[in-house]
Amino acid sequence: TSPDPSSVTDYLNGVSCVQQFCMAVGNQGARGGIAPLAETWDGATWEVVPMLDPNGSSPANGLPTDTLVNGVSCAAPSFCVAVGESDFTGRWTTLAERWDGASWSMVPSGDTPSFEDYLLGVACPSTRSCTAVGSYINGHAGLNGTLGEDMGDGGSFSIVASPDQALSLGGLSTPANHLFSVSCPGTGPF
Repeated sequence: TSPDPSSVTDYLNGVSCVQQFCMAVGNQGARGGIAPLAETWDGATWEVVPMLDPNGSSPANGLPTDTLVNGVSCAAPSFCVAVGESDFTGRWTTLAERWDGASWSMVPSGDTPSFEDYLLGVACPSTRSCTAVGSYINGHAGLNGTLGEDMGDGGSFSIVASPDQALSLGGLSTPANHLFSVSCPGTGPF
């Protein structure tokens, strides 16, 4: 049974396992907002491990911000990357954190000049390469598009161009694109 760290709704959005180790990520209710949630499995028991808030200064448990963690990928028990988005600044921005086997640290991730940016899935085929996908929304223009980011050598994520498809609804043509998951069998950008 997975631990339930808060007295309100907790849910897990993604899990990644390597060897006898698993990392599950999601969200927990917190006073005034939604906080990230991570749990590790050692082959016998689940344990909650604190994730960082968007500014990287302290654990997010109980902070009045909204931080959503949507996916995780582990290349080793000492290397996992989790992605999502945070409304820490009054605008949804991408979120990426790296697990080193003992704690989480923030990973710089790119944002578009749009109104909202989301990372929804991540794949790390090695400890030297990860690819994350998601979407962006330009609230003023009512448009959205796909968002791809690549992290090389365990550093920071940077935006990689990804194509958008136009969707026709009632005679109106608008990009309506979201990338929810990614799978990378080898290293390198997509």
